[in-house]
Amino acid sequence: MPKILVRIEYLDGVEDPESETVIKNLKSIGFDNVDSVKISRSFEFSLTGSEKEAMKSVREISDKLLYNPVIQKFTIQKISD
Repeated sequence: MPKILVRIEYLDGVEDPESETVIKNLKSIGFDNVDSVKISRSFEFSLTGSEKEAMKSVREISDKLLYNPVIQKFTIQKISD
């Protein structure tokens, strides 16, 4: 049973209000050395079938449901069999 990890993050140059809030709060508690923070979402899928079929399904799921191609990108990684 393949396990596939999908990671969704903002494209470079797209404003991420949540990351900006984290940086602001870090600075307010004394962490002035933090220049940037990237926040991403992860989804772990366990699928039946072959690795090739699982990767294809997860790519289709990502394209149709998980991310907005205008402002986000995704990566897919097999994490176990």
